[in-house]
Amino acid sequence: MFLDAVAAVQAAHPRQDHRHTIIHGQVMRDEQLARCADLGVTISFFSAHIHYWGDRHYDTFLGPERAQRISPAASAARHGLRYTIHNDAAVTPTRPLHLAHCAVNRRTASGRVLGEAEKISVMEALRAQTIDAAWQVFEEERRGSIRVGKLADFAVLDRNPLDHGELLDQMRVCRTVRRGETAFEAG
Repeated sequence: MFLDAVAAVQAAHPRQDHRHTIIHGQVMRDEQLARCADLGVTISFFSAHIHYWGDRHYDTFLGPERAQRISPAASAARHGLRYTIHNDAAVTPTRPLHLAHCAVNRRTASGRVLGEAEKISVMEALRAQTIDAAWQVFEEERRGSIRVGKLADFAVLDRNPLDHGELLDQMRVCRTVRRGETAFEAG
């Protein structure tokens, strides 16, 4: 219904680079992802769902086959879509490293890998939370990456996430910089 609405609005009142966004996109099929790409629609996946409710999706709600595609970020990338990953703050804890861990490792609370083919790289997960998140809301000139003139928001971790993707959820923040000023420093 959402894609039909975007198609109708774009036909009646075309607008380039609209960045209309589907929130969650939990079980999107390939033909829907292809249509998103054609329409210029972007997606924000609730990847932490894999950890918190993946076992229930597998056993009860979706079944083994459909559950493998929950938050299909790798498929979205294959269709050329820019996407983000997010938490629902009132529903799950807002823990960016855990969120990235969910998208990269796709482990349920019981430890089951849910959707091996939908795993993304650490770099893709970090990009989804930074550069592409800023882009998705038209803020790419102000935030999302470290560059002269941007807000300079970043975190220093206790190890390189690119080398330890399986440990993303165990990494610790040593320092947080917000707008160029230290906002937090571990003691």
